Amino acid sequence: MHRLFPLFLSLMVIFGPLNSLLAFDRATDSLELVKLYKSTDGAMWSITWNLATPMNTWHGVTLDATGQVTSLSLPSNNLKGALPNLFLPKCVLLSLSRNTLRDTLPVLGGLPAVRTVDISNNEIDGQLFDFNLPKVEILDLSNNKIQGSIPDFSKMPLMKTLKLHNNRLDGTLPDFTNMRSMLNLWLFNNFLEGPIAEFNFMPDLLTLDLHSNRLGGITPAFRGSKLLFILDLSDNNLSGFVPNFSMLRQLETLRLNNNRITGPVANFSALTVLSELDISNNLLEGPLPTLTANTLLTDFNASGNNFGGKIPLFTGLAKLQRLDLGKNQLVDTLPNLSHLISLTELRVDSNLLVHSKFDVSTSTSLRVLEVQGNRFTFSDIFMINGLGLNRFIYGPQRPIQLPDSIFATIHQDVTIDLIEDFSVGNNTYEWWLNGESLVFTALNELRLNSINALDQGTYFAIVRNMTLDKLVLLSEEVYLLMDCPFNEVEIIDSICVGDTIFVNKKPYFETGNYRDTLLVLNPAVCDSIFIISLSVFPEYDTTLFDTICESDQVMFAGQVIEKSGFYTDTLSTINGCDSIVHLNLIVYPAFTKVDEAQICAGDTLLVGHLVRTATGIYKDTLQTIHGCDSVIITDLTVLDTFRSITEARLCFGETYEFRGVTYSQSGTYIDRLTNQIGCDSLYILDLVIPQSDRYPIARTICAGDSVIVGDTVYKTTGLHIDSLLTGSGCDSVVELTLSVTNKYEADYNFTICVGDTLFFGGDTLTRPGIFIDSLSAQGGCDSIIKVRLNVDPFISRSLDTVLCFGDSFKIANNIYKVDGIYRDTLFGERCDTVVISFIQVNSEITLDEVRTVVRPSGEGFIEPTITGGTGTLNYLWSTGARTPVLDSVMAGTYRLTVTDQESCSAIFDLELDPSTAVSDRFSESISVQLFPNPIRVSTEYTILFEGAEGGTFQIQIFDLNGKRLDSRRFKIAQDREIITLNAPAYTGMYT
Repeated sequence: MHRLFPLFLSLMVIFGPLNSLLAFDRATDSLELVKLYKSTDGAMWSITWNLATPMNTWHGVTLDATGQVTSLSLPSNNLKGALPNLFLPKCVLLSLSRNTLRDTLPVLGGLPAVRTVDISNNEIDGQLFDFNLPKVEILDLSNNKIQGSIPDFSKMPLMKTLKLHNNRLDGTLPDFTNMRSMLNLWLFNNFLEGPIAEFNFMPDLLTLDLHSNRLGGITPAFRGSKLLFILDLSDNNLSGFVPNFSMLRQLETLRLNNNRITGPVANFSALTVLSELDISNNLLEGPLPTLTANTLLTDFNASGNNFGGKIPLFTGLAKLQRLDLGKNQLVDTLPNLSHLISLTELRVDSNLLVHSKFDVSTSTSLRVLEVQGNRFTFSDIFMINGLGLNRFIYGPQRPIQLPDSIFATIHQDVTIDLIEDFSVGNNTYEWWLNGESLVFTALNELRLNSINALDQGTYFAIVRNMTLDKLVLLSEEVYLLMDCPFNEVEIIDSICVGDTIFVNKKPYFETGNYRDTLLVLNPAVCDSIFIISLSVFPEYDTTLFDTICESDQVMFAGQVIEKSGFYTDTLSTINGCDSIVHLNLIVYPAFTKVDEAQICAGDTLLVGHLVRTATGIYKDTLQTIHGCDSVIITDLTVLDTFRSITEARLCFGETYEFRGVTYSQSGTYIDRLTNQIGCDSLYILDLVIPQSDRYPIARTICAGDSVIVGDTVYKTTGLHIDSLLTGSGCDSVVELTLSVTNKYEADYNFTICVGDTLFFGGDTLTRPGIFIDSLSAQGGCDSIIKVRLNVDPFISRSLDTVLCFGDSFKIANNIYKVDGIYRDTLFGERCDTVVISFIQVNSEITLDEVRTVVRPSGEGFIEPTITGGTGTLNYLWSTGARTPVLDSVMAGTYRLTVTDQESCSAIFDLELDPSTAVSDRFSESISVQLFPNPIRVSTEYTILFEGAEGGTFQIQIFDLNGKRLDSRRFKIAQDREIITLNAPAYTGMYT
């Protein structure tokens, strides 16, 4: 197959007519979609594409009349991999949400017409671009892994909705001053920092959600965004006071929870449509806002603050459903809130409430009530009466308040009164003194008559009630102090670790402050109190490790130590505690050694790392592996040696006598003798004798080259013998075997088609011409190759064909019946022929309806309604008439031939029947109504006729697309008649 298609495309773009250009754009869009298919593992999509079918059959793809992509919607379709930079110039919708797209977003610069981009719920990472998408109105990149800062999107001034939530964006909020059309801004659950702007430049802003970031500074009042109805700034680091948001009169949801906002809260009287208010988990204080103006409020959460004072009645909040005031400092009484008729959840836990006026049985809507962590007692819980709720948490409660101390005189009567629950008869009270159970009673007070010294101590009570078994009440501790004499002894002492002191028979061995009471069993004498302050100082046990060399010494424990061993010394610290020091000493030996040595001249002696080569006495000090000195004394004698070297060079066939031996071959010969002192004497012969006087040489040269032997030049193939004299005076015969290789030249003619290539000499040839290359043959000689290249053009034909409906067009073995652009390659003997066919199929010429009228004279007319075809329609009746309406004809059947401007035609046989024709007297005044409209499947529908005289009428029913769905004849007996029929198989609106 010849590669001609890219060239053909470029020609069509430059020179083609308009319909060819549109075809190219459609083809470009197709290639872009294929690029997406390959980049995101299209074969594994949930609903994949069959690339062999037309593009308009691909799932999620919408085309316009020119065949270009206007919408690409593939949500939840298992796309995986990187999103390519698509070039779809007419696409207005790109929806790829809920897939597994990864890597960084492309710049999306090939989508100039896009209005909605939804790539949410993927795994996109990397950073954002300031996309150049001037028509974008909705950008949704939420629920990805995008990092970095947010650009100001200055190139998208029409943006209305921006969703970047649930990513990893950081930095400060950008300057969005160019985005005046913004309606919805969702940036929550990121890592944004810095202050929040007023957004006065967004007058139409409806939703602002910035929760779960790290934004700080004061809370803006958003005076310029008067249409806001959802404002969520929760879970940030906002500080300062709460503004009253007086300009946000459309605000329905306000969330400021989980910040660091301080100060009292003013009433939100301007927010008359507010339905949700959450200011929980801040540092707010002062009284709770009354919110009487917020009559539409359904949720109010003020928990986790420092609000004090009483709980307001929240009068007028008839729609309030959830009220959370827990974890504050609210005091006094839980008021009666039964007037809140919609209240389903109430939380007032972890406050300082002491009584209740709220009987839950009077509030029929309440389902959840949490009152734990207050100072309610059993009588208060019985008053609340919330045991019938779905969720009622009433325990634990704070301890019942008692005075810290009670001062009394010996023999005085004392009463410890809990005050609360005096009217509850089934409570049990267990009183404790100094950690021991004292008495069980049904009374809420403990009476001590004629107290004595043994009654002095700490009292508290445990209160239970079997009806409310999930609640156990404790009282605060109260200390009963007598005015009888007592003895207070203060002991300040210190000990060493391991020692113990005893006070009142109790051991103390750790640093601390202690208080001990010595009980005196005499009721007239109070106890003795020991106040002990004890310091425990540590002891130290240290082991030292040391090494020395022999003859060295160390000082330890006042003595000089020279031998290896383990020594101990006991010292005293500044606190008087022992400090034990151990010494583990190792003494390494030193060495002195005397050596006598002899070497022969030319040899070496190593002493440690020192080299000795001459006779003498050497004293060397070396170190052992432990660092101690080792002295080595060496007495060195260097003995004499003898070496004689003889070199000889002979001619072939000669011999040489050396020390009584005759040698006839080259080599190095050594005669070794040992003298009387043990050193060698060497006699060395280096002999060179050639093995032959002949030197064969083989050479290959290229034609024109030569070889020189001595003074002779050789250029021809053959055996050449020459006698030479060597530098040593010996004869030498050179035998030259010479081969002469001729050069090679060749001419070639080649012909290729346009778009084909010819590889020649490492080059790629595509154009005609003469090309020469010099190659190296096997013998190293040059070879000249000459190529004459001819390039034949391919044959390209473009056909514009208009088919009538039902006709077909055949090219090669392909038959085409529908609109399209088709490319066929016809294979020739040399180059291919490419045929591009632009086929347009005319719409079918159809008869939609026929109106016939018969006049009293017997003549009438036939008025057909014809649609379809191309351009102006021409009419030809069997009577020869060429008008759209055939008039002044008698009853009968007439043939109508309709032809459009493309010569496509359709033939209709129309009948003028007096029994079915409409009288012209009533044709303009008959009223026909059809109801119900639209019609449902499997129902009946009714046709109402008004203004018609008796006769037979033909009624045709069409849907809004012009498709005829039903045609019936009816006999009408009077000027108003109703006919009821079964619905057709198609639902919809009808005319």
